[in-house]
Amino acid sequence: APLRHPGGPLSRLVAVVARGLEEVAAKEIRSLGGGIGKTRKDRGRVWFEGPPDAVYRANLALRTVERVLVPVGPPITARTVLDLTRAARELPWERWVSGERPVRVVASAKACRLYHSGAIEDAMREALGYRGLRPPDAAEAGASGGVTLDVRGTADRWTLAVDSSGPSLHRRGYRKASATAPVKETLAAACLLATGWTGDTEFLDPMCGSGTFVAEAALLAAWRPPGLDREFAFSDWACFDESLFRSAVGRLAERCRVPSSPIEGGDAAPGAVKAARANLARLGVDGVHVSKRRLQDTPASDAPGLVLVNPPYGKRVAPGRALDAAKGEWRAWAKTLRERRPKAAIYALSPEQILAEAAGAIGRPVLRFSNGGIPVALVRLQ
Repeated sequence: APLRHPGGPLSRLVAVVARGLEEVAAKEIRSLGGGIGKTRKDRGRVWFEGPPDAVYRANLALRTVERVLVPVGPPITARTVLDLTRAARELPWERWVSGERPVRVVASAKACRLYHSGAIEDAMREALGYRGLRPPDAAEAGASGGVTLDVRGTADRWTLAVDSSGPSLHRRGYRKASATAPVKETLAAACLLATGWTGDTEFLDPMCGSGTFVAEAALLAAWRPPGLDREFAFSDWACFDESLFRSAVGRLAERCRVPSSPIEGGDAAPGAVKAARANLARLGVDGVHVSKRRLQDTPASDAPGLVLVNPPYGKRVAPGRALDAAKGEWRAWAKTLRERRPKAAIYALSPEQILAEAAGAIGRPVLRFSNGGIPVALVRLQ
């Protein structure tokens, strides 16, 4: 019997990513295989297609993506509430909305004549004939129950989609303890993938904070899907195929392995070490260790591998601190790491300001994005 799944034999999907990570995410999406191939990049979004289980595998396995949307039909042109209502009414909402679960609308509009979120919600309410439709309130913003519609307009062209993920995919579930200014899990994973590290050589983060880089390295080295232990919004869809989902989970879980090389973190702050160890204990990957030590005390090693460091910058640096002093510290950190790990690939997250002022002394940028509102670059030091 044919599967009850959106899009028939081939589903059209949209991965929402942080600006600057589109190429890394597109490459990761293509690496999923199993009928997932061609991608098309947009600002903060990557479009792709795949078989009926693609939406399940994408949510389970993608490390760099914030959420996965399923467009409901092709883009439509609408300048008024009536235009949007008429066009939306023709779409096959019954595939996703059963009438038994709450429905929420998340709307955005840029250069559109129709821009008020309340009017957009009214249009969707009329189109669905569903009087319980409502926008998420503060308490529901991170909830996973029900169906969320993503309504996005640009220059009077509207894309209507269903959110398959629920809470953002960066919420892996392991990071409950935190240190100062942690990097988001999806950003950390993107940095790892951008270096080309495969998990078959040792990994070190000598300023690990609450351990996000270490945890994401452990997941990658263990071939463990980051979404394996969480729930997703698609379980509330009318077309949800539980057997197909369980099959996808089983196939991905079978690939998991014990990392073959050491994965280590270090930090001078006792609170950060405690937080990292607690988070890594929840992760449950063997062969991962965090030590209390300064970057200057990094043990020497001639083994190949990856060193990835996220030194203090922005809000983590005392207000009013001289840029020259910060640049001097960066040069010292780079010198120490090069001496202690001469055969390792060494990368660091650098704020663009420091990189622009001391590019020759720091290294070559390979990826640019925003971390907590601060423009940063992943820089290769060696």
